[in-house]
Amino acid sequence: MKNIVNKPKIGAGLSALAFSLIITADVQAQSCTTVPTCEELGYTKSVADCGENDKLRCPFDNTLFFCPAGGGATSLTVGDILFSDMTTSPNPVTGKTPIGVVFNTTNRLAVGLTHSKMDWSENSTDMCSSFTGPTFATLDKAAADFDGKNNTSKILTYCKQNNLNCKAAQYANSYTTAGTNAGDWYLPSAGELNALSAVRGFLNLSLAKINGSQILSSDARYGSSTLTSECNYLWGFNMEAGTIAKTSVGYASGIYVRPVLAF
Repeated sequence: MKNIVNKPKIGAGLSALAFSLIITADVQAQSCTTVPTCEELGYTKSVADCGENDKLRCPFDNTLFFCPAGGGATSLTVGDILFSDMTTSPNPVTGKTPIGVVFNTTNRLAVGLTHSKMDWSENSTDMCSSFTGPTFATLDKAAADFDGKNNTSKILTYCKQNNLNCKAAQYANSYTTAGTNAGDWYLPSAGELNALSAVRGFLNLSLAKINGSQILSSDARYGSSTLTSECNYLWGFNMEAGTIAKTSVGYASGIYVRPVLAF
């Protein structure tokens, strides 16, 4: 009797293989992780946040975007370049005009791209008892002063009423750029200069990317709008030492004035 060998049918083998693949794929599908949300993928901005910058739309939600060049308050970072349309980016953007660099994200403050050296005031003995603006007796109180805008306004009012030439405040107040007007910028307070100094390295990296800007000098004394309680003295800032110090309003060699903008 001949031995009978059961040969497998090719069709049946392919069917079994296909069935096996289906089962395997089904098991893998059931073990997949949950699809990430748009927010988890980085799509957290609106069209308005991105502004005129390039934008990528989330494939799962047509209302959420990612802005490669930055944009929106939530993306604000120290060292971001501020443009004349009040958008920001870590780097220069073709077609946009840089006007400052962000140094404080909480209060949305940017420092101007240039400074000027001058006497704080040409009238070195007149900022005395009749001044009605705020004064700060101690270094700690001066360092806590973040009201440069109000300080500058008070100084300008006093100087106008008394026919004084308060050059530092006047220069900062008249500073203008594309997208800003006279009165938008101001002479920073001691606290604002202190915050600016703490991130000077980041700011200078960004300033170096912008043609025509001036880096924050490491060996300069910057003038503030924070006055001491002593007649004719202000709280200046020594950028090299990173310290606030009393400075005469008639400081012999002049001070650097760097305007600041709240945007």
